[in-house]
Amino acid sequence: MKVRPLRGLICLIAATVLTVSCGGGGSGGGEDTVVFPETAPALNGNFNLSINGGLNSDFVELMDGALAPRVAYLNRVTDLPKDIPVAMEDCGISNAFYVLELSDQQLAELEIDEQFNGPLIFLCWELLYDTLNFFNDAFEDPEVAVLSSLGAYTQVLYHEVGHALDDQLDLPIVGNTESAADSIATVLAVEEGFGIFPLSAALLFDASGDGSFAAVHPGGADRAGDLFCWALGGDADLAGSFTELMQIFANSGRDCVAEYAALLDSVTTLLPGLAGTFAKQPPVELTDAALEDLRTAVLSSNAMAKMTGAN
Repeated sequence: MKVRPLRGLICLIAATVLTVSCGGGGSGGGEDTVVFPETAPALNGNFNLSINGGLNSDFVELMDGALAPRVAYLNRVTDLPKDIPVAMEDCGISNAFYVLELSDQQLAELEIDEQFNGPLIFLCWELLYDTLNFFNDAFEDPEVAVLSSLGAYTQVLYHEVGHALDDQLDLPIVGNTESAADSIATVLAVEEGFGIFPLSAALLFDASGDGSFAAVHPGGADRAGDLFCWALGGDADLAGSFTELMQIFANSGRDCVAEYAALLDSVTTLLPGLAGTFAKQPPVELTDAALEDLRTAVLSSNAMAKMTGAN
């Protein structure tokens, strides 16, 4: 396995830009510095994080610190009829998924504990390792590689949360539920103050080819193009660093700001807990060199090649 021993560097960078606690604590017990209004919805059910397996205890502590504040945020802005486990596990495959119930065969194939049976969200360690390796190869700057890896992985979590919300709340979604989950995930990330999450995930999906993670997902480049557009359309601070990309979208007839506004309106109608003003995390501040690396990667993506080629 090629994952580099970056724990100390990851914690240093993540603590700076993602408010990650690397000091351990019980699963799901990371520090959450977000201040929420008193009007946050009363909860019946929660997303409950557990982190099991992994390469070593350092990785477990890292991901507990990275994901616990995100799960705490989800529990403030969503309302569930029942608790849903969010289990980070050694799955034997590089994936993440929401399931209603696992068959005996699936339990055996995934090599997981039978206590984790649906409905639940699985986040596989293998996907994290592949994500780290992908961004380690994509960027020389370790700050960009780590930030992009954690951002993309969190966006995958939010995507699976989108599926869970659709199922548990019986949302009136028509059409491709994968695109709907991407929409919900992007709104969750941007409204939290992390447009960098869908932007990073878009780079990962773009590289996955036309089939993305599964045939039910839109093609990699098409999916990436949507996430690029929505992330920048909803995050003005981030868009200010990607003016060339915003112009490409405008030249192609896409108004990303309007698209995101429509998504936000739709998602907050389905999830009223997101309505109102929620305190966001401070903007992610990247060096000029890091921003240039990200811009180069985005502008060199298959999604942008398809878009500019169409013009």
